Amino acid sequence: MDGKPSLEEQMKILTIDNDTLQLTKQPAIIKLLNNEPILYSGKIKKINENQWIQERVFIVTAENIFNVHKSKVKRQIPFKTIKGLSQNAMN
Repeated sequence: MDGKPSLEEQMKILTIDNDTLQLTKQPAIIKLLNNEPILYSGKIKKINENQWIQERVFIVTAENIFNVHKSKVKRQIPFKTIKGLSQNAMN
C-alpha cells in the first residue's frame, strides 16, 4: 500500500455538497451515473455551433463530468482525460 487514501476514504473527507438540483434523490439519475456520488449538480447554458442557447444539467462526480439532457447522458468526461480548463467570457 502506498499510503494514498482509497477513493471511498477521499469521498468521506470531501466536504463538497452542492447537489443544487437534488439529483441524489432521483434513482434514475443515479443509475445513469453508474452509482457515482454527486459532488455538484446545476444547470448551465451551452451555446452550440449555430449560436443557439441550450440548457443542460451539469453533474460533477469524483471521477467524471456529465452533460445530461432529457434524462440521457450526452457526454461523460473522465477527469483523468482533462488536460486543462478555460473560461469563455460572454459580453
